[in-house]
Amino acid sequence: MFKVQVYNPLNGNEKGHVEGKVGYIRYNFFSLPPVIEDFEDLTNQLEQQLIKDCQRVHYKKEVMIDELWQREQKQLIKLPEKPYPVFKQFLIMFNKYNEFKLNGHLIHVPRARNYVQLSCVTYWDSYKVITNDGEILLSDARPYMRKRRFIP
Repeated sequence: MFKVQVYNPLNGNEKGHVEGKVGYIRYNFFSLPPVIEDFEDLTNQLEQQLIKDCQRVHYKKEVMIDELWQREQKQLIKLPEKPYPVFKQFLIMFNKYNEFKLNGHLIHVPRARNYVQLSCVTYWDSYKVITNDGEILLSDARPYMRKRRFIP
């Protein structure tokens, strides 16, 4: 089971902590552009640098970083075996042209008038218009993905 820990978008100190970690990696590991053969080679190089970086004393806690990591691993919760689908589902209202609004864009659903009620299921990159029976009437990329849409 996951324990949700949401950061506050208006509290810069919470986001800044993560940005500081990203900056540390950038300034210490990428001060010179790495010479790589492929992404696997880059991954191996970074792994070696991070293993070496764990062998130093933490600036505040005065303990080896590797030892802190070993302690923290005991408290981690195992990730689930099955992927967890993240989506939002809501009922949609159509105008007289069989269109509904999604992210400020009008989406045309050809057979929308044939159904009493339709739902829209949105994922981060795509959406589906489905009937109460689960039939998919339309499936496409979200408007902000800026991909070409198929027009029948």
